[in-house]
Amino acid sequence: MLAGYKIRENTPGNKSFLKSPAKRSSLQEVIDIINLKYVDAIGVDTLADDAITEMLTRLDPHSIYIPPSSLKEANEDLQGNFQGIGVEFQIFEDTVNITSVLPGGPSDKAGIQLGDKIVKVEDSLVAGNGITSARIKNLLRGPGGSRVNIAIARGAKLQPFVIERGTIPLPSVDAAYMVGKDVGYIRVNKFSETTYEEFMKALESLQAKGSQKLLLDLRGNGGGILGEAIDMADEFIDGDRLTWSVVDAVNLG
Repeated sequence: MLAGYKIRENTPGNKSFLKSPAKRSSLQEVIDIINLKYVDAIGVDTLADDAITEMLTRLDPHSIYIPPSSLKEANEDLQGNFQGIGVEFQIFEDTVNITSVLPGGPSDKAGIQLGDKIVKVEDSLVAGNGITSARIKNLLRGPGGSRVNIAIARGAKLQPFVIERGTIPLPSVDAAYMVGKDVGYIRVNKFSETTYEEFMKALESLQAKGSQKLLLDLRGNGGGILGEAIDMADEFIDGDRLTWSVVDAVNLG
């Protein structure tokens, strides 16, 4: 009996009567066939990412897939900060134009100005060669305390700068101000690790100005860390009662 079982187990096309092979999904089978037999070399991981993304669109607007290549940036957004040089930029006609410099940040201390154009980062030319925002970010960001050499076009001159990277905040509270005699307004764009702290500072500032009601704007908020949202909600709810008279709380995210 044992010899017969062993022969059956090693015979192609036969299933063991003691166990059945794990059932493979149709998606995995298609990916394997493409990987083994397709005429051209294909990025199978990219195909799988696209398939997963499309599948999740059938569920709800809030379920998303973050591929490994985007995970670091997503985590930085939720951490509330990243290590970089402290500038915002836009690419116009293959030229990287600095549109904002963080006051007191690494670039500000190095002398970078609004309107400067980045031509080179280290040995990489980043002007006139189809540069993308993602590549610029990868070149400019790095470990805190490390240095990056960049060449800036300012007017007709090309100037070198050495910038020491530092911690750059990513605020989640966009605005906080009074919209009426006793009504305050706070806009929150996401729930990151620093959201509750930012929210409380804004709230206390509005209370000091006489705010008794609050307009909480969550339009476009894509979500984030649940604990931060719960901590914020606790400021409005005391048991089963509202401790604040909430004029409007809109969440379209």
